[in-house]
Amino acid sequence: MGRIRWGVVLPQGWRSDLTHLTDPVDQFEAMVGMAREADELGYDSVWLYDHVHAVSGEPETTFECWTSLAAIARETSRVRLGQIVTCNSFRNPALLAKMAATLDVASGGRAFLGLGAGWDQREYDAYGFDQPYPSTGERLTRLDEAARVVTAMLREPVATVDGRYHWVRGAQNVVVPQLG
Repeated sequence: MGRIRWGVVLPQGWRSDLTHLTDPVDQFEAMVGMAREADELGYDSVWLYDHVHAVSGEPETTFECWTSLAAIARETSRVRLGQIVTCNSFRNPALLAKMAATLDVASGGRAFLGLGAGWDQREYDAYGFDQPYPSTGERLTRLDEAARVVTAMLREPVATVDGRYHWVRGAQNVVVPQLG
């Protein structure tokens, strides 16, 4: 049996965990500061939720996951960086593959990539993602196609994948096999 690995879910606003601070700059620094501390204390990973507004529905600061992880990558040296999990509907999967590869390179190979079907209809409606809100079956079909696109783009320098919802034809990317 391998060693137990420990991670930290960082405050980013989704759980109303930054409301004690009023300045968004202070809120972001609190998130990054906790990541630095986790890195220094020897934790294995830090994690952010991929949500675009607070679960409470209140208008509270909620920092975007991937750009936040890029900032955290440059402020830490050891911890792995992950999402709980990336909502397939929020980003084109080809762009997501490029984002993941860039984060992995920028962090020196410390990125995780988790991909999920999405569940919070309020976010879909508020931000105009996949309207009308897709059924569970359709979201899972879209997830399967997106996973094929992302995997191909992380394994091949030029990827071609055909699907009903997602496709790439000659899409180029940096190959990062540990993510694919």
